[in-house]
Amino acid sequence: MTSALSIKHSKKSVLAAVFLAALAFACFSPSLLVGFLSDDGSQYVYISNYLRTQPSLLLQNFASCWMQEPLWGLHYRPMMLLPLVFDVLVWNHNAIGWHLTCLIIHASCTVLMFFLARRLLSNLAGLDGIAIPFLAGALFAAHPLHAESVAWICGRVDSVCTLFYLSSFLTFLYSLDAGSSRKKSLRILSQGLCFAALLTKELGATLPVVLSWYMFCLQLKEVSWRQAVFASFKTTRAYWLLLFVYLIARSLSLGTLYGGYHGFGNVVLDAIWLPGLLNWKLLQGVFFPISLSQMEELGGAMNALLFLHAMMALACAARFFLVRDWGVWKAILFLLGWLSIAFALVARVWYAAGGLPGGRHFYLVSVPFCILSVLLVVPSATKNAAQKKLRKFAIGVVAIYCFLLAALAMKGNEPWISASRYEAAIENGISDLANKNPQAKRLLFLNVPTTFDHLPLYPTFINLQGCLKQPIYSPGLDRKIAALRAHIFNLDLINKSALAANLVECANTIVFGWDADKGSTCILPSDYYEPGTVQGAAEEKEMQLKLMSKEPSSVTYSFPSEPSFKKGLFDCLEIVASSVITSSGTGIEPLMLLSWNQDLSSRNRGVLTMYRTPEGARSCWRFDDTDGLASSLTCYIEADGKPHKYRFQLSEIASWILFGKLSDMRLTVAPANTVIHSVRFLNLDNEIPKLHASPLHWTRQQNGTVVPKSKDALVLNFDAAKIAGANYVMAEISKPFEYFDYFNSSYRQSTLSPKSMKKYSLEGLKGEMTLWSEDFKVAGEYDVRIAAFDKDGRLLGYVSDPVTIRI
Repeated sequence: MTSALSIKHSKKSVLAAVFLAALAFACFSPSLLVGFLSDDGSQYVYISNYLRTQPSLLLQNFASCWMQEPLWGLHYRPMMLLPLVFDVLVWNHNAIGWHLTCLIIHASCTVLMFFLARRLLSNLAGLDGIAIPFLAGALFAAHPLHAESVAWICGRVDSVCTLFYLSSFLTFLYSLDAGSSRKKSLRILSQGLCFAALLTKELGATLPVVLSWYMFCLQLKEVSWRQAVFASFKTTRAYWLLLFVYLIARSLSLGTLYGGYHGFGNVVLDAIWLPGLLNWKLLQGVFFPISLSQMEELGGAMNALLFLHAMMALACAARFFLVRDWGVWKAILFLLGWLSIAFALVARVWYAAGGLPGGRHFYLVSVPFCILSVLLVVPSATKNAAQKKLRKFAIGVVAIYCFLLAALAMKGNEPWISASRYEAAIENGISDLANKNPQAKRLLFLNVPTTFDHLPLYPTFINLQGCLKQPIYSPGLDRKIAALRAHIFNLDLINKSALAANLVECANTIVFGWDADKGSTCILPSDYYEPGTVQGAAEEKEMQLKLMSKEPSSVTYSFPSEPSFKKGLFDCLEIVASSVITSSGTGIEPLMLLSWNQDLSSRNRGVLTMYRTPEGARSCWRFDDTDGLASSLTCYIEADGKPHKYRFQLSEIASWILFGKLSDMRLTVAPANTVIHSVRFLNLDNEIPKLHASPLHWTRQQNGTVVPKSKDALVLNFDAAKIAGANYVMAEISKPFEYFDYFNSSYRQSTLSPKSMKKYSLEGLKGEMTLWSEDFKVAGEYDVRIAAFDKDGRLLGYVSDPVTIRI
């Protein structure tokens, strides 16, 4: 009788596992259309090239950071070679095959999670039913927050780690009940899988802790808590030893135990992780997993989720306060502990999971989360008719919830498909540009996009360059592409001095940008510089504005069309204006809006971030949402009736340089009684000191950095002689990877940075400044810049454009 019952349950389990695997596959099957995105192309090229030339060199990843690129970040993840090598050997450049592998991994994790949930609930709560593990598996299979781990090839690092993690955990549980002949072999297998999880991602380090916590919870009430602690560590001591070995190998390979992101990204994570835990976006991603771009379209789904959450909360309350079903307390205690342990390691990057992008950090955490969620809602007791009805109600609500999530997961694949097509269009556009201009030695990309609809594209130059390498594109394209910064970030800024240096030092350079609205590349317009020059002599150009329209609350002016106007000769637009708020004012804060697109509504991809500066306030275009183009800058104005100067620093705005036209310029001021006294384009050569890396001492890299030709040649040329009233010059060096413009979203800064690594005075107002090698103890990228001061210690004008050196 018992044997027949076991066979019956076994068949149910197999059928349930098959269904869950199919559900996991179906929910994210549209991801087969995604293609390569962001890091995917560069990782394919890396693996493919080594497999064709020196396969043994791939083993370097066991003794160094991932892909031997410390400037990308210090990550020790050598086991990621396994799926990547498999995909290259089996699928080559067929992206569908790569995504099929991702789907298989996700389906496998779902099946393992189902069997693990059955085993855990049986051991900790005596539950032998299939409903709760099955619903937990369905919730895991269909959660839309897993899109990043499935639809993004590089994002599967979390699903691969989870695959090894769950396999090790489940094998460990089997070994506890196995006979002496199989126990040892199962335990060795479990330990091998644990080490594989450790070598895949840092999250694997939580497995020894979780196994010890499980053994402790299992023995509660059977022995004293001291005995339970001792027994749990005794049973799992081999796993702790593996963790110790892993930490040693990691430290030796990376040169540090900590690793991870560094530089500005590290600073940002330190600043936002704690408040980010309380941000509404976190709850939105987990409980309302709808892409922000689809929120309006899926408003009905949001309401349905709200209703289902209320029903599940009602079922949970009835389960514990009416039925008093407390027999599962051990399981709840363990799952809460596991959830906390897994979450502790990703808490610092958890804010990135606020929307669907960043959801990979939730992948392993979602295993205990899903089991716990279903366990809290669905009662295990069915002693009377009321309890049976409550159980059926709870199962029905959770089932409907899972089906709704499955539908949202399928819908959630769409942004990833759009992003990959968008990226492919960019790369094909660059390839076409190179083919049309075979004489070009360098293709300088001014506005490299970083995200599309919140999804990653090219956060670093390495991402962009890797996607353009052979065998994806023709040989040599990756050696032509260049940018003005290595870590591109999400600012629509350009370093004018670096642009000029590129044009001088590299003959046959084509400067281009990407027009996100038209979906095509565009070459820097001919009106940027005078023909054959890179530095203009003009100091100012007066403008006479023409009234276009007048509203009760604002006035709009147009600029004259001047064919001889050269954008590259001027740095800013200076407006002198006075304003006063009358008693009949509209309540609008006084401001000026400078736009260079006739139809503002046509530039609809992006977000303007406004911040205040000593010159008023300005808006800098950020690529947080999509790769839209800036079409305006905003400046708050004083309303005291006195004339004030306001400057729009146009020469550092890539979108103005690439797409702005004087004839399309509009100035809108509010309130309507604002008086414009003068409008001038200014060249700020007499306000911005110059810092230059001579080609005699430095080699300019494609990523915008300069590298010393020898250790004894750390010399830069500076010139502040044109700054009126200058008495001395100060230099400052940033901390590695903490670029100055990232903290202020502008190069036109009028103070030195409080976050710099070093400041020191220079001799004279013009000459050579020497950098000392002992200042650069850590390999990385450093910004160097100067500023002129008067005899009273006041900074004059602005700091120089930085020179980014790579050590």
